[in-house]
Amino acid sequence: MADILKVKAWASHGFRGDAPDVSDKASFECLHVRTDGSTWLIDDDLVPMRFTDAYLALGTGSQFAQAAMYLGKTPQEAVAVAAQFD
Repeated sequence: MADILKVKAWASHGFRGDAPDVSDKASFECLHVRTDGSTWLIDDDLVPMRFTDAYLALGTGSQFAQAAMYLGKTPQEAVAVAAQFD
């Protein structure tokens, strides 16, 4: 939880300054949705990337879920598809 709060504070200040130290970068991935509506993906290297694609899925099976949404599935259906394959 402490790592999440550090990253949240860094994100809320516009990712200014150095990325915070987190205890286990290898397992860190999150989304930051700003008040302006922009969505940022923060990966395990703590590199914020503005996300502009129509669909986004995170975690295990995310590629299956994303593909399913591009093919017209709802997010809930896309999770079910991802669960079948991963």
